[in-house]
Amino acid sequence: LEEAAGRHHWGEPSIVLCVDEDRLAPPRAPLVAGWAGPPGAWALPENAFVHRTARITTSEARALALARLAPRPGTLVWDVGAGSGSVGIECARLGAAVITVERDADSCERIDLNATMHGVRVRVVRGQAPAALLDLPQPDAVMVGGGG
Repeated sequence: LEEAAGRHHWGEPSIVLCVDEDRLAPPRAPLVAGWAGPPGAWALPENAFVHRTARITTSEARALALARLAPRPGTLVWDVGAGSGSVGIECARLGAAVITVERDADSCERIDLNATMHGVRVRVVRGQAPAALLDLPQPDAVMVGGGG
């Protein structure tokens, strides 16, 4: 992250996806007791989340991110610079374990509220990347967003 930030000027808003290409295709679907599979809809509309005005990943961008992040049971996704947590929450709705990292206290509260509204659990880490990432478990995929 530090190398990418030092070599390139990122306009706002910026979204960077980091995916372990070796983990994109699972060998077979995991068996999870009590999980009925993905919900009927994903890439929910923006108004399905509490967010700061005009500061949310659009449903079209979330659909692309979800396709590349490949969230599913047995995977861990980081949502760094999570804002409202919309990407991480969508990943959790598809069965992934999710850790959101956000520096803004109000945004952390919005993430908790949005997760509750959508019936999923996400771990919220309040802190500034990259320092806040140092003690987290190794992810399968990472969404980097935010305006910082």
